[in-house]
Amino acid sequence: MKILDNPKHCRTFKVTYPDNKTEFIYSLSDFKLKNKDNLNNLDIKPIPRYKIYSPLGEIYTGYSLKKCAEILGLPRRHLDDTRTGRKRHYKGWVVEDILIPNRYEKPYRLLKDLAVYKLNYVNGKVRYIRNLEAFIRTNKYSFQVKKLVNKKDHFYNSLFSIVKLEKSELPNENLIETFQSLSSVIWYVYTPENKELVIENLKNFCREYNLSYGTLLKGRISKGYKALRAREN
Repeated sequence: MKILDNPKHCRTFKVTYPDNKTEFIYSLSDFKLKNKDNLNNLDIKPIPRYKIYSPLGEIYTGYSLKKCAEILGLPRRHLDDTRTGRKRHYKGWVVEDILIPNRYEKPYRLLKDLAVYKLNYVNGKVRYIRNLEAFIRTNKYSFQVKKLVNKKDHFYNSLFSIVKLEKSELPNENLIETFQSLSSVIWYVYTPENKELVIENLKNFCREYNLSYGTLLKGRISKGYKALRAREN
């Protein structure tokens, strides 16, 4: 990670006390006035508070968002909107505040890790589904379905009852229907070991593994990883 600006622009400091307790402070001058008799026993260091993700997957850190915005030639106001969650991104740029995590950040997830449900239909048919919310939206059912999970002899609209399966109860993977969220994009990611991962949110996957989002988006290889967008049926 590349540091964009200088520590002299820092307004956030990490204080370590003799008993190894830590604290973040935002006004160094006020803190020094209150603790002027004990400063020699304290370890005070400036911290790069912001992580800035570029559209190409590069990661920068900085002490002052204003200075970072000036260096990148981007408007601070729009970058700050991505930090607070008012915007998901600005032209592909995203800012993360390490002290105030983005409430709206949606982590990537492996679809195979989602819970599997067994549907017992009144006509004797049995279905196994993964991603319950997507199943409900796809079939335009009511979310009352969720309230019927694991309730014996309770049927949704006289159609089916539903049971959440434990890992030890899972059937063969070929019998499970995986539903895709209508608003999401599914990606097949191939690792350097040639393993296939099925995920949502490619950008956050790239952040997790320090990959180039722009490179994978174009169908190229980044550090041995390759991503293919799942085609709609």
